[in-house]
Amino acid sequence: MFNEGDDTYLIARRNIDGKANRFKSRNRNLIRYSFTRKCTSLYKINKENKRIDLILDFPSTGDNAYAGIVQTGVKEYAVFNYSSNPKHPKNWIRGQLGKTNIYMHRLKF
Repeated sequence: MFNEGDDTYLIARRNIDGKANRFKSRNRNLIRYSFTRKCTSLYKINKENKRIDLILDFPSTGDNAYAGIVQTGVKEYAVFNYSSNPKHPKNWIRGQLGKTNIYMHRLKF
């Protein structure tokens, strides 16, 4: 999480397939989670509505996230995250079994 002006942002892994099904068993949801695609995303904390709003997805796929951020200038940041190769989309478990790299993205407000 980080602040830019009065706004608070969050960078985290997003399950592209959506939320777990509350009517399915925990084990079925865990298996489903493993076989769905993920990406690293930027969210804004909406303080008025008390929710987290998706802003954008960084190029990422497979096993990804654990982002770090460094301010590099006025309203400018370098975002680092690890990911499977974004040019070859894959689900999370395939990413777990393969190679990952660290990627840098420039973020300007």
